[in-house]
Amino acid sequence: MVKNMKTPGHEEYTVLKRYKHSDRKAYRSKRRQLLDQKPSFAQKKWAVKQVSKHKMKVESIAEFLGKSRSTIYRWIKEAKEKGIEALKPKSKRPHNIKTISSETVKEILDAYEEHKCGSEKLAIILGDVSHMTVYRVLVRFGIISKGKLIRRRWRHFERKHPNSMWQIDIKTVSQFPPVYTVTILDDHSRFITGCDHYDHVPTTDDIIKLIKKAHIPLRSSKFSILCLETCFTAHFF
Repeated sequence: MVKNMKTPGHEEYTVLKRYKHSDRKAYRSKRRQLLDQKPSFAQKKWAVKQVSKHKMKVESIAEFLGKSRSTIYRWIKEAKEKGIEALKPKSKRPHNIKTISSETVKEILDAYEEHKCGSEKLAIILGDVSHMTVYRVLVRFGIISKGKLIRRRWRHFERKHPNSMWQIDIKTVSQFPPVYTVTILDDHSRFITGCDHYDHVPTTDDIIKLIKKAHIPLRSSKFSILCLETCFTAHFF
């Protein structure tokens, strides 16, 4: 047992020692609190010094500081390999902080004045700038406001039988040159039953031709478009 030692954290140890034999439940609770606390550099330095110079037992040091023996051994190992300064708390800030250059800021602002669109479309127009960089610049200059994150509750379209409903997704792959893809997905098996790409915005005729090309068993006069980019409901023969 460690006696009459003054070190950072000795007040907590005094309370811990008082509870050890009188109230085991309070002792375990207090010890858990000490284990959860982040040790200071002074405590680490003191622990290494007591073990290396004064040949004190690691078990006693661990109990005194409310830490595990493996933690004390790790401090000793780090101090031997990298020096005592290695025990200082490390900053959590990133070492490489990327800043947006003035040329990029000017390019984003000029593109916004010309096109008057959002960050994602501006990123596509600029090409070599991410949409988050564009978003940060627009927020910094007060062009758009930083809104709260709203989590959407997704509605899952699913049918009990195959060929009961299809999801048709229209995606913009590239605007310069324009490339659009249309994908038809069966809402039961989740298989892609049809897919094609176009150099123009797909029209209703293009989608109907793709549906026929995918051999979907429906009559064109009896299917209804539920949403422009989502679902087609089938009516069988």
